[in-house]
Amino acid sequence: MMGRVTILVWLGLASLALFACAPVEKQANSTGTGPKLGQKPGSEARRIVSLDYCADQFILALAPREAIAALSMGADDDYAYFRQAASGLKQIRPDLEAVLALKPDLVVRTWGGGPHLSARLEGFGIPVLTLNGADAGQNGDDLIAAAAEAMGRQEAGAALIASRQARREALVPGLGRALYITSSGASMGSGT
Repeated sequence: MMGRVTILVWLGLASLALFACAPVEKQANSTGTGPKLGQKPGSEARRIVSLDYCADQFILALAPREAIAALSMGADDDYAYFRQAASGLKQIRPDLEAVLALKPDLVVRTWGGGPHLSARLEGFGIPVLTLNGADAGQNGDDLIAAAAEAMGRQEAGAALIASRQARREALVPGLGRALYITSSGASMGSGT
């Protein structure tokens, strides 16, 4: 009897973990509320907050340290690509009060913060960029461009995209195909 209860508890926890990591917002594009995002064209976001470790990577790749108000609690974990760059930066949980206290001019997320946080933040006049890529079939370059535009860092985004393109072109042709799966079990969409 105790074995069945234990199994049911573990199955319930596993289901909860799977749903907690899934993207909750389906959007037609990766630019959140649209091209405005509260930033004047060409202006740079100066107080950026990230809600999850996926969004952390975009911010750390594109924004200078002084423009980062806070990153997610997973920013310096082993699975985070830019974990060394995250060292010493403020980390917060993805909840309304923690974000509001930082007075950000841009919040970036992929899945963090739950299904209603974006709308609540936007209700306070804070623009939110939601980058949903893998489920929308977008490639990384599209997401980098969207993040760079929202942060007012188009030149940094273009440089990063060019660097990625050069590395792709330098790959030895004819090696076949590969499937990349992240440590969390996710993969990008087709054509990436």
